[in-house]
Amino acid sequence: MSKKRKKSYPSNNQTEKALRAALGSEGKAILEPMKKIGETGPDIIVRDESDEIVVEVIPYKQNAVSRKQSFMCGLYTVLSRLDPQGRKKVALAMPQQFKDGLPKRIANACEYFARLSKACPELEFWFVDVRKKTYERYTIEEVVRKEGKL
Repeated sequence: MSKKRKKSYPSNNQTEKALRAALGSEGKAILEPMKKIGETGPDIIVRDESDEIVVEVIPYKQNAVSRKQSFMCGLYTVLSRLDPQGRKKVALAMPQQFKDGLPKRIANACEYFARLSKACPELEFWFVDVRKKTYERYTIEEVVRKEGKL
C-alpha cells in the first residue's frame, strides 16, 4: 500500500523569493532586503515608476481556517502600512492558489470588500506564480467589480 503524499503549497519564503525575482526581471527597484526570521517591517518595498509600493507576503495554508487567518492578518498588516496622506500604494502578495477561493471570500463578505475598496483605493492584491516566478496585479476595486473572478 502506498502512502498518500500531502500536497505541497508555497511557503511565505518561496512566495517572496519568486515575487522578488519577478520584480527584478521587470527592472523594478526593490528597496527592502529580505528579512531574517523575527525581523519586523514590510516584506518588500518596491519602486514602480514614481510610486513606492509596500508589499506584505502571505503563504497559502492547507487548512482553510489557517488560510483565512493568514489572509485577514496579512490584510490588516498591509493596511497598517498605509501612509496617512495616502501617498503609498500597498499590496498583499499571495500564492496564485488564493485566486481559486477569492470569489467565495468576496461573496461571503461583499459589503466589507466594497467598503474597503472605497476607503483604501491604494490597496492591491498580487497573485504570485512561484514556479514561473511571475505575478498578476489587481486593485481592490478590480477585485470587487469582478466579484473575485479574476
